[in-house]
Amino acid sequence: MGTALLDAIAGRARAEGCSRVWLVTTNDNTHAMRFYQRHGMRLVAAYPGAADDARSTLKREIPVLGNDGIPIHDEIEFELRLV
Repeated sequence: MGTALLDAIAGRARAEGCSRVWLVTTNDNTHAMRFYQRHGMRLVAAYPGAADDARSTLKREIPVLGNDGIPIHDEIEFELRLV
């Protein structure tokens, strides 16, 4: 399902003339990071403390501990170049 969704998004973005698609996940989401990289996405930025900042201001429901007991502190940006 994830592969089909990512392919559909990339296809639509190409059709619309976009040069890239991007997403942000948290540092604990290692399963997703592997998935994104297997599908051609590249890690392009890390934002230390961004999840902490979001938790204190925008999205209080972000847990302190995430997948596999990893503390959630940072956001990781991935992109897929379409050109």
